[in-house]
Amino acid sequence: MKFLYIGFKGSNNASCQLVEKVNSSNKLFLPNSYVGIKDNLDKVDLKSYELILMFGINKNLKNKIVIEVKSKCDNEEMMTTVNYKKFKLWLHENNIDVDITFKPTRYLCNYAYYLALSNNTNCVFVHIPSLSKFPNLEKISHYNWGL
Repeated sequence: MKFLYIGFKGSNNASCQLVEKVNSSNKLFLPNSYVGIKDNLDKVDLKSYELILMFGINKNLKNKIVIEVKSKCDNEEMMTTVNYKKFKLWLHENNIDVDITFKPTRYLCNYAYYLALSNNTNCVFVHIPSLSKFPNLEKISHYNWGL
């Protein structure tokens, strides 16, 4: 399967560090600006990937991750077609606490997710805590993403 892993730039950003650990050459690091996100995603043929995995940081989380199912922009909602329930089960089996949310966030992560879903619904967004609040970061980078 051809996967694309996406995180946000920043040496202290957990999403950047997670994507860097993944054993793949198909990685994209997004800037922390709306214009930059759009420019970067427009340069990639998102439709050519069988699965797009996006990661972003949520500093309010501690020792858990959140799988985002929907994104919303200009009153239009997009929903992933990825089997997120299978991923959730694996996380629980590996002692990683996880929530699933159907309520889109309202910042850069949601915008990036919306743009990606607009091109390929076989995409999922995962919010992770900051590094100091999430010692299991390494486990997620080794998941067999054959969802």
